[in-house]
Amino acid sequence: MSINTNVVVVSGRLTHDPKLYEPEGSEGQGENVYAILRLAINRGDDLEPIYYDVKCWNGLARACVEYQEKGSLVVVSGRLDQFKKGRDENPWNYITAESVEFAGGRA
Repeated sequence: MSINTNVVVVSGRLTHDPKLYEPEGSEGQGENVYAILRLAINRGDDLEPIYYDVKCWNGLARACVEYQEKGSLVVVSGRLDQFKKGRDENPWNYITAESVEFAGGRA
């Protein structure tokens, strides 16, 4: 039995309204969709916030788009992932959400 040690739980406010996207090659099918949530995580005091992209899939993505908006407070649990488009490009680090709790209204 394998134990997943790649677990992330963060809370923050959305910096943009969520929007649905379809993966390349599946346009018009409507089954596999995802949303990117841009999350600002407050570090307190006078420190600048940390920004993370959160990728949600299918039903979770649809719920985020329908019920959340810029400024909404959310708690995300998931795993860290990385995407690298080309050999010479810097990797894009993001969180793949397994759950998103809607923690409150707008700021």
